[in-house]
Amino acid sequence: MTEAATAIGASWQSVRGVCASKNWTHRFRSTKRSSSPLISSAGFGLCGLEGLGAGA
Repeated sequence: MTEAATAIGASWQSVRGVCASKNWTHRFRSTKRSSSPLISSAGFGLCGLEGLGAGA
């Protein structure tokens, strides 16, 4: 939700509220961030906007 909020210029609380009211919370998931440069540079293990190449 934080990534989605950043992408649209909204607070994560606003995104959470809209998702809760629309029953969309199941569409988001928590991901573990990898600090390994090998994983990041190869493009593996990324979800959400990072996995789509946003911000690259």
